[in-house]
Amino acid sequence: MKRALPFLFLLIFNGIASGQMIQSELIEVWQNKAWQNSQKYTYSYDSSGYVSYELNQNWDRVANTWVNSSQYNYTNNDKNGNVNQFIFQFWDNAKGQWLNSERDIYTYTMSNKISAVIIQNWKNGAWYDTLNNISIYDKNGNLQKYIEEVRDSTHHSWINDVQVLYTYDTKGLLSQYIFQNWDPSSTDSFENYAKWSYTYDSSGKVITYDYSSWVNTNWHTDMQYIYTYDKRQLTNCILQNWNNADNSLVNFENTNYIYNCDSSLHQEIITDWNGSNSQVNDQRNTYFYFKNPPCDVDTTTTLDFQIYPNPTSGLLYIKTPVSEDVAIMVTDLIGRIIYQGNSSGSSHLVDLQLVAPSIYLVLVKTKDKIYSKKIIKE
Repeated sequence: MKRALPFLFLLIFNGIASGQMIQSELIEVWQNKAWQNSQKYTYSYDSSGYVSYELNQNWDRVANTWVNSSQYNYTNNDKNGNVNQFIFQFWDNAKGQWLNSERDIYTYTMSNKISAVIIQNWKNGAWYDTLNNISIYDKNGNLQKYIEEVRDSTHHSWINDVQVLYTYDTKGLLSQYIFQNWDPSSTDSFENYAKWSYTYDSSGKVITYDYSSWVNTNWHTDMQYIYTYDKRQLTNCILQNWNNADNSLVNFENTNYIYNCDSSLHQEIITDWNGSNSQVNDQRNTYFYFKNPPCDVDTTTTLDFQIYPNPTSGLLYIKTPVSEDVAIMVTDLIGRIIYQGNSSGSSHLVDLQLVAPSIYLVLVKTKDKIYSKKIIKE
C-alpha cells in the first residue's frame, strides 16, 4: 500500500506550522469507479503533545468493518520529545491478541540527535538484539555517516552490514547520500549500491529527488521525483521511472496535495499514468485532526468581492476591489475542499466544470482574513 514519499516531512512541517495534531489518516483506493476504504492509522498523544500510540487497521470488505493489523507503543518520551523506545506489535486473529514483534531503543547526543538505535526482535518470550544503527555527525551537526550492524549470535558480536554516506552543499542542504552494502566475501569492504540526490530552488525547497543504482561501476538513474510549490507550500509531486525501451524517464505517478485553511495537510490524491499517457485515480489519503482548522471567516461583504455567474455551470469569475495576492478555496457544506489555488490581481477564474452539482462555499483569503460566499453549481 502506497503512502506518498513526501508524507513524513509534510506531516511534520504542517503539524508544526498549523499547531494541529493528526488524529487519524484514512487511505482509500480507487476501485469500481469509486473510492474504497483500505487502511486507517489512528494516533494518540501524551500530555506534552508527543505521539504515544499508533494503531494500524485494514478494511474488511466482507465484514464491512475495520480490523486490527499492527500497533506502535512509544514510551518514555523525554521533555525534548525524543522517543526512548517503541514496541511494534501485530494482531493475531487466531489468538485474538497483540503479539510482540520488534522493539527499538534510542540513545541521543548532547544536542538531542540520534546517536544509536538498537533493534530487537521478540523470540521465545524474550527480546534479542538484531540490528545496531549508528549515526555520526560532522562539526556542523549534519548527519555524516550512518552504519548498520547485524548481530552475530554465534560470536556474540556486531558485524558490518550497511553504510550510508551523506554530502551537503555550501548552504548546508543535503545534496546526496550513498547507500553501500558490506561485501565480506571478496573485498571485505563497503560497495556502492544506491544513491539519492537532491536539487533545490533559491529558497531551499527541494525541486528534484533522484534515485540511482550502481550498475557496472556506473550510476544509473532509476527514478525521479519532481516537486512543485505555490507561494506557501508543496502542491504537486510527479514520480518518473526509467523506461529502458525509450532510454528515458517517463511519468508514472502523480500526487496532488490539498490543504486546510490553516495550512495543515488535508489530502494527498495519487493518480497513475496509463498507456495512453492519461491519469487514473489510484489512492487517496485523508488526514483528520483533533481540532477543526481555525479559520477566521468573515461572511460579511467587507471585501465586497463579486462572484458570477451564480448559479454557474462551471466557470466562476471572482473580482476583488483590491489588486493583491489571494488564496481561493472552494469547499462543500461539510468542509471538504473541492478546489484550492492562488491568484494575483483583481480578476480571478475558477474552473468547476468537473465538480458535481451542489451548493458550495467560496473562500477568498487575503493577507489577514478569509471572506466567504455561497454559490450554486448547476
